[in-house]
Amino acid sequence: MKNSSEYLAKHPELASLLKNLDSPVHARNGFAQDVASKLFSQGTLSQRQHDALLDSLRRDLKRAEEMADAKPIEAGRYPITGVIVTKRVEHLYRWRSEYQIKRKVLIKDSKTNSKVWVTLPLALRDLEKGDPITVTATWKPSQTDPLFAIGSRPTA
Repeated sequence: MKNSSEYLAKHPELASLLKNLDSPVHARNGFAQDVASKLFSQGTLSQRQHDALLDSLRRDLKRAEEMADAKPIEAGRYPITGVIVTKRVEHLYRWRSEYQIKRKVLIKDSKTNSKVWVTLPLALRDLEKGDPITVTATWKPSQTDPLFAIGSRPTA
């Protein structure tokens, strides 16, 4: 280990965040683990590495706070109201020149703070990222993440 202690003394915020690098909050952050290992082996970071590591660790803490407030999604058919986080357009080519466009959205539920993935109903196709939305669908919670569900047969 080179002189990383001098670098961390000059940057107390980074030092305090790195103390908790082994906590479950940062456990899946391979980027932070990699950059921190470079700091401890080389003793210093470039300004861009420093800023990126700080941003990454802060994002982990923010995500942990959001997850603490989130409630699991229940299975069943009911409406969900929230905000579109991501919108993706899929172009599907099928046999015999059939062509289809599907619009998929990731919605952050305003009640439970959970996220759902669903095909955007045709009536709502003009909505974009950040727009409020209400979709009724049959929700199936993920087996690995109770705070995430996939919707089928959506209606506006």
